[in-house]
Amino acid sequence: MKGQSGELDAYRQFSAAGRRWRTYPLYEVTCTLRGFLPLSRTGFERRLDGALGEAGRRGRGFYIAGFAARRALGSALVIDIDPGVLREKLQVEFMEGEQVRLVRDKFLGAGDWSPLLRTIRHSSTYREVAEIIKFGFDYRQAQAYREALERASGSRPKKRNFVALNTPKRVEQYYRQTAETCRSIAERGVVRRIDYGRRFADSRPWIRLPWIELGELDVGVAIGAKGEIYRFASGKHRTAAAQALGLKSMPVEIRMVHADWLKQRIAESGSTPIDALLSGVRGLGVSSASV
Repeated sequence: MKGQSGELDAYRQFSAAGRRWRTYPLYEVTCTLRGFLPLSRTGFERRLDGALGEAGRRGRGFYIAGFAARRALGSALVIDIDPGVLREKLQVEFMEGEQVRLVRDKFLGAGDWSPLLRTIRHSSTYREVAEIIKFGFDYRQAQAYREALERASGSRPKKRNFVALNTPKRVEQYYRQTAETCRSIAERGVVRRIDYGRRFADSRPWIRLPWIELGELDVGVAIGAKGEIYRFASGKHRTAAAQALGLKSMPVEIRMVHADWLKQRIAESGSTPIDALLSGVRGLGVSSASV
């Protein structure tokens, strides 16, 4: 597949061989644990300056690993947005040339992201969540639940959160948990992950693997080259529920930004990359008065 330059496109979806790499729960946990390591604002600023320069020279690529932005800037990267603006998700795993790339913990990206975008409402998660909400959280009425039961004893059971739903008990656990998540969001809205344990201390996941639960974060989003907002990494069930319920606001964490967007914010503000970043992030949020 060649672009106008005659070179191979930088990013593409998995080939058949690449799909073998798609089970990486320990990678998810390692990324999350690195996010708790301290990093000074000055240290992050050096990384950001270097990454912007490299992105400008190469015109593509993903930079700044280890959740550096979160470690340095914390809650300044969390804003409230209208979940309805999230129409597409940016893939965290893909092929670049012949290399498998996992970019869940990267912060700055460059190049054409269009091969990495997928429509949210086409996903099985969105369809399942919307159906459960349609039936008033009675998940046993959902066609997805019945299909999962039928497939549980076969050779191709459904797989959710790295767990094969290969027994009726697992099917029941997964869809019950999904329904309870939807009910909670209907009653309380989307809760920040930092508040989840405190507010729902008596609630336990029934089907999620412990290291997947440990690695769960706030709903993640990426900012595209022209300021578009895409879902990125964490939060597919919460986003689907917020959209299906018609919520007008939910908290999200900025986890990825396009270099072109950030360079434009720097040019407009004349400020440092970090100040331009934070100002641009605040401008994308919605205030409580507007929802």
